[in-house]
Amino acid sequence: MHVSSAAVEGVTVYDEVGRKIGQVDHLIIEKTTGKVLGVVVNVSGFAGLGHSHCEIPWSALHYDPVLKGFRADLPHSQGIEGLGGTSAGRGGAV
Repeated sequence: MHVSSAAVEGVTVYDEVGRKIGQVDHLIIEKTTGKVLGVVVNVSGFAGLGHSHCEIPWSALHYDPVLKGFRADLPHSQGIEGLGGTSAGRGGAV
């Protein structure tokens, strides 16, 4: 199945128990192969104030039709705090 990157951007990402992490801001693509390596997720701050970005490997994401979003399979020890984060959210690699 093929999907446009526009259909992925803005989709909500949840952790393994269904708590909202944030929304897909953009994809990270390997320049020479075109392979999707991961996504950058816009993570809202407490009470909607401020935000940051984190990178999640594409291999850790699975679409959940019930949630109508991606579920991120991250090790409990890693969690969202263990992901690469940035306030800019552009560039870098997963």
